[in-house]
Amino acid sequence: NITVFGGSEDEMTIEGLDDWDRYTTGECRVHMFEGGHFFINDRAEDIINTVNGIVSGIGN
Repeated sequence: NITVFGGSEDEMTIEGLDDWDRYTTGECRVHMFEGGHFFINDRAEDIINTVNGIVSGIGN
């Protein structure tokens, strides 16, 4: 499985991020956050919460 994070105002579109699905036979999930290319700097808490949710679901 692959999890991809993107910024809603980044040049990379959600369709472009969806292309990561070619690198897995499993699931590819795209999570979009407000912001541009460096959205991670402003959305750290939201990203951490998302990662925690993903990791807590592993093995279930």
